[in-house]
Parts: sequence; structure tokens; C-alpha cells
Amino acid sequence: MTGTGMNELHFAYAVARIRCNELNLLTSADFEQLISAPDHKSAVAFLNDKGWELDEKSDSNAAAFHRRREEAWELIQSSLEDVSILNSVIVFNDFHNLKAALKCKFTGSDAQNYMLRPSVADSDALLEAVEKHRFEQLPAFLQSSAQEAYDMLVQTGNGQRADCLLDCAAMQTAVEMAKRSQSAMLLTLAQTVADCADAKTAYRCFRTGKDEAFLEQALSGSGKLDKAALCAAARSGAEELAQTLDAAGYPRLAKGLLTDSVSFEKECDDALMAVYIQAKHSAFGVEPVAAYYLACESQVKNVRIILSGKLNRLPQQEIERRVRSLYV
Repeated sequence: MTGTGMNELHFAYAVARIRCNELNLLTSADFEQLISAPDHKSAVAFLNDKGWELDEKSDSNAAAFHRRREEAWELIQSSLEDVSILNSVIVFNDFHNLKAALKCKFTGSDAQNYMLRPSVADSDALLEAVEKHRFEQLPAFLQSSAQEAYDMLVQTGNGQRADCLLDCAAMQTAVEMAKRSQSAMLLTLAQTVADCADAKTAYRCFRTGKDEAFLEQALSGSGKLDKAALCAAARSGAEELAQTLDAAGYPRLAKGLLTDSVSFEKECDDALMAVYIQAKHSAFGVEPVAAYYLACESQVKNVRIILSGKLNRLPQQEIERRVRSLYV
């Protein structure tokens, strides 16, 4: 299933540790109680009883959510001999960090405040390389993208175009890394991430009337969706976009797109969860380990959706509609 030199016994140890820690994830019953909590304060109290260590006075709890992700990654690091096999999962944080470093270089803001971890590249080294304009010191997968985005910002000042360039590079890099891992699940995941990102971009471009040139730059075409077909559909309308997604094997995305933006975003996340759940049931290999980390991220996302709903006093039914599919 994977092409690493790690033996199956070591993978079995890592998977066994993951299975034990899966018991600490919030269950479907936990989420039902959380959604039915009468207010934000009660929801936070419920989560704190489960060990989340949230601040009921905070609107974001960003630091606490970041700790949850770091704890999941630390478990994986201590379980796997070589975590580089999961580079395709975390490399999106590298491109986020590159975006933040480039923008802060021009604005004078402190980029440390925007760094995401875990990442393939050391974030401090990345910041130093960008600050000193030494892009050759970056890992090879970041060098050309960093230079192109920097030149674009200098020459045009167009942050949106620079973001598109880096987003597309992130998708392409993730797919390439997944191929090198020789894990079918990691490749399917990377391609699904790319397809969902391209579908969402095409939908936004349709709604905002972006032209063909912008579409060509904004879509990565790194997944299974045909880029030319998606561009043509985005210029034609929602029905055509939905038909393109349906024909490519994403009927639920097509249905969500024709419902509303909330449903569409949810179906995109649920398409990824379907990959996690399939990987969860693998007996050996890195797949269950990757699925666990991604499930932890998904739980954080669902908790944030619910707490945001409570803060904004959304009806319980509306919060339920927004919550993504569950891993456990």
C-alpha cells in the first residue's frame, strides 16, 4: 500500500496507537449534545468536560484549536519512524505560510502571528528566507512559486492573483507528493482536495462573473476534474457546473451546488471525509494514521461551526445543516 522502507510491524504499532486515541475523539452522541446545548457558554462547558480547554469568553479560541492539531501531529510523529510520507497532507500549511510571509514582507506585519503548523518546511527558516529574499534557501517545492508570487506582487500589486498562483501550486505539489508516497489513499485524498478546491473556485467565479483568463489562472487542474470542461461550465452557469461535477463522479457536490452555498461547502468537506472513513478501516499501512490526523482537523472544524452558530444564536436546525459528516 505504501512504498516506504518502514516494515508492517512498525505500521501496526502506529495504527494500534491511533486506534487507542480514536477513543478520545468526540462521538456522534457528543455532537448531538453539543448542538443541542442551549447557548455558547453551555457548549464550551460541555467541550471542556471532554478536555478541550476552551475559554468561554473567547470568540475564536484559535490557540486552543491549534493545540488540538499539534497534539494530534505529535502523536503521529512519536508513532511513525518517518513522517515525510504524510507530506502531501500537511504541505498546504507550507503554502499558507509562504502567502503570509510574502504579504507581511510588503505590509510590515509580524508573519509569526499567521504561521500554521505542522508543515514540511521549518516555518522560521521560511520566514527568514522570504525576509532576506533568499528564495533559493527554501525547499525545492516552494522556490519557483515564491519567486513568481513575489514578482507578481512587486509588478502588479495584485494579491488575489498571487494567492491563486500559490493555491494552484499547493494542489499540484500535494498531488506530486502523494504519488511519491505510493499510497493510493493519499493520492485519492490529494486529488479530491484539488477537485473540491477547483469546484469551489469555479462556482465563485461563476457567481462573480470572472472572465476566462482569471479562471485559467485560478483552477489548478491537479485532480480528476477536466480543467477545460470546468472553465467552460463556469462561464455557462450553475446547471452546467453541476452537470460537469456529476459526470466526473461528484453527484453530491452537484446537488449541493444547486441547493445553496452552505450545502455546497458542506458536500465538499463531506467528500473528503468519505476518503478518511474508507482509510480508517485499513488494517495496515499509513492510511489509518493519515485518516486520524485529518479526522482531528475535521472535528475542530465542526466544533468551530457549532460554537459560531451558538455565538450568532442560529437555530439548532440551521447548525445541524452546517455540521459536516463525522469520522466516528
